[in-house]
Amino acid sequence: MTDILKRIVVTRLQQLTNHELIHYGRKYRFTISLEEANQLTRYIQTAKPNPFEAKDRLKMYNEISRVTNKETAEKAEQLFIKMIKEHGLEHLFE
Repeated sequence: MTDILKRIVVTRLQQLTNHELIHYGRKYRFTISLEEANQLTRYIQTAKPNPFEAKDRLKMYNEISRVTNKETAEKAEQLFIKMIKEHGLEHLFE
């Protein structure tokens, strides 16, 4: 079951659109432009980061920081951690 959940999360992450990123930004109170969203979705689709591995998450946060700014990257990281805890998925992450 764990492997299936991981595959679903990774697949969903790779299918994320720029408009969805902007929507989540508004919903969770961080600003992201259309160009930044385009760059980030391109990165996710080409680099195919695995959010369950600490080294890949660090690379994603670094890319978010490079494309947007450090504050947005920190908010994204905090949101990710919050969502993991809210859904009781801590055991799936390194």
